[in-house]
This record gives sequence, C-alpha cells and structure tokens, in this order.
Amino acid sequence: MKNEIESVIDKSKRSIKSAKREYKAGDYDYACSRAYYAAFYLLEGVLLLDNKRFTKHSAVISFFNKDYVKTNVFPVEFSKHIKYLLKRREIGDYSFSIRVSQEEAQNCISKAEEIIKVISDYLKKKSTEAHEIEEPETRD
Repeated sequence: MKNEIESVIDKSKRSIKSAKREYKAGDYDYACSRAYYAAFYLLEGVLLLDNKRFTKHSAVISFFNKDYVKTNVFPVEFSKHIKYLLKRREIGDYSFSIRVSQEEAQNCISKAEEIIKVISDYLKKKSTEAHEIEEPETRD
C-alpha cells in the first residue's frame, strides 16, 4: 500500500504544478480543474487507507466528509474547500458561458495547497505506520 500512497501523492503534486502553469498562462478554467484534482487524488488516498474505492466523485467526497471531517481528523474547512474546488472545476470543465476568474483560480490553488500539505503529511505518516506493521521484525 505504501507504493500506492506514494503514487497518489506524486500525482497530486504533478496536478498542482500543472494548475500553477495553467494559471501563469492565463487559463484559469484549467488551473481550477487541476487544483481540484490535486486535492481530490489525496482524498482517494485517504480512502485507500480504509480499503475503500468509489467511482463517483460525490461518493469519495461524501465518505471523506463523513468519516474524516465530521470526526475531526481533518478540519471542517477542508469540506468547504473541496466544495469550492468542485464548483470551479465544473465551471471550468463544462460551462461555455461562465469562466473562472483570475481571483477564483488563485483561490483554487491556495485551497488545494492547504489540503495537499495536511493530507500528504497524514498519508505519509499512516502509510509508514501500516508498512511497519506489515513487515515482520528481523532477528539475527
């Protein structure tokens, strides 16, 4: 599981880098989309610790909120951040008449980075603990 968690964290890091590139290029729709995915991948990583996998984004977010935000593992702001990111991702990916503003894109990146910092640290800690439990003790 440790390798899978490392892959999730790496994918999240690549997505936030992509969000920043898109932001600098002036493509705020795609910047928000990539920022959302940077955070979303980490939510999926948290669920992996519980051996949970969902195909719908709404199911991932719902489980995360119920089992991790409402139980105070993560701050309630994360639920609000994810909702904000999801709304801007939907505008950026699906709307032809509304566009994400520069300010909204900057907010998306900031909110995603806050989530990335906290959840990446959590995943690293938990996957290391799980790895230590899984590996038998070596004796001479």
